[in-house]
Amino acid sequence: MRSATSDEPGPGIIRRLLEIGVDPSDDADLRNRKRVATGAVYALLGFGLTWVVTGTWSSQPGPLLVSVTFLVATAAVLGRFIANHDVDRFIWWEAAIGLVTCALGQVALGGFAGSSGSIVWGVITPIATVLFFGPERAMRWFYAYLAVIVVLVAADPFMRSWANTPYGFNLAFFGINTVGPAAIGFLMIRYMDRQRRAAQARSEELLLNVLPAPIANRLRSGEGVIAEQHAAVTVLFADVVDFTPYAEVTPPTEVVRLLNAIFSDFDTLADRFGMEKIKTIGDAYMAVAGVPAAREDHADCALRMGLAMLESVGRHRDAHGQAVTLRIGIASGPVVAGVIGRRKFIYDLWGDTVNTASRMESSGLPGRIQVTPGTRELLTDPYPFERRDGVAVKGKGTMTTYLLDPAAIAGAASAAPGASAPTPA
Repeated sequence: MRSATSDEPGPGIIRRLLEIGVDPSDDADLRNRKRVATGAVYALLGFGLTWVVTGTWSSQPGPLLVSVTFLVATAAVLGRFIANHDVDRFIWWEAAIGLVTCALGQVALGGFAGSSGSIVWGVITPIATVLFFGPERAMRWFYAYLAVIVVLVAADPFMRSWANTPYGFNLAFFGINTVGPAAIGFLMIRYMDRQRRAAQARSEELLLNVLPAPIANRLRSGEGVIAEQHAAVTVLFADVVDFTPYAEVTPPTEVVRLLNAIFSDFDTLADRFGMEKIKTIGDAYMAVAGVPAAREDHADCALRMGLAMLESVGRHRDAHGQAVTLRIGIASGPVVAGVIGRRKFIYDLWGDTVNTASRMESSGLPGRIQVTPGTRELLTDPYPFERRDGVAVKGKGTMTTYLLDPAAIAGAASAAPGASAPTPA
């Protein structure tokens, strides 16, 4: 089998044989169930042929008849599965055929000793049903297997009288009855476990795409409500300028394509600058520095990411060939961060700093970064900000803010040869 991260069983003829019952509409889990079921039945058919050969060699008509019956019935059920692709019914019938023919084979050979314990093959029935039907439905098959064992144990003294199998036959059959069920059961469990681990890894990846790793670990450990006060962080909001009128006259697929391309770039930048993406709201992107792990350079981190976002978005064009521009707002201060709710939860921030950062974006200018005085004071590099007095900020009244034009950074660098201007990287 291939790696656990791949749901492809193998190339060429093996893959085609395992997928004879697969529909194009089947999801990954159903495809895997069908492949495992088909592969197990192929293995049973192979062992069935060895029973026929062994029965013919030993001149035992009873076991030979049982083996042929098993092969014919299994082939018929397999053919039906190829026609209707119903894996549940396929497993049900194969489990029933296997359990009945195991019991009949033991009777034909004269009990436990004469058959070398051929009923061991029946253990595949509860193993297969618990893998395919789940533990609840599989219990009845387990009870059926136990009932067959009880009946055979009770009848064993009466069957011993017609046990006349030669030693060589018993020895060969013992090997088949020991290796066969163990191999098929092991391979089924192994394959299903690898698929389970692959699904678990995908779920883990999705969880870490939603939550920071430390928060995800705390949720897994059983914590209910997670809420923490962070005294010094910097929050960034970015919004695509004039996106609403653009979305109204553009096909939805093009709107989503553009946002996906832009925000995917922003996700990469967040990783590069050590920012934590919080969420997207329509065409707005929110990120924070200093959460969940504190860092002293949170303001520098956020501003550098903002500059990189403006540079990145300049490479995009909308469906009408127009350049895409952003407004970016940044504010620093305390926040409360945490996870609330039980379904579709997210890691979110609350507090005046969040609201102020959002207002810095909405009252800013296209292609510029607007920051609060508190953020400007925290910056370690001498950025060429433009002071703005009397900016009307909803919920805050009028404020003094500082506006940064990326072009001014390049201009300052060219005006002072040998000086090094702050850069996004």
